[in-house]
Amino acid sequence: MGGREAVRVLQELEPSVRAVVASSYADDPVMAAFAEHGFMGVLSKSYRMEKLSEVLQSAIGSAGC
Repeated sequence: MGGREAVRVLQELEPSVRAVVASSYADDPVMAAFAEHGFMGVLSKSYRMEKLSEVLQSAIGSAGC
């Protein structure tokens, strides 16, 4: 199961799930339009801890927490 399928299943189980997609395939359509596929953020591998923190804080912050 890939990320697109996984987030779809997770959203069926818990509609408020927050997911971030990470891939080393820059030309992946999910990376280009991550929000359209149910993701709250995107990380291009390889990434630094600072970028991971930034994307996770953004995804969590958009939950209204």
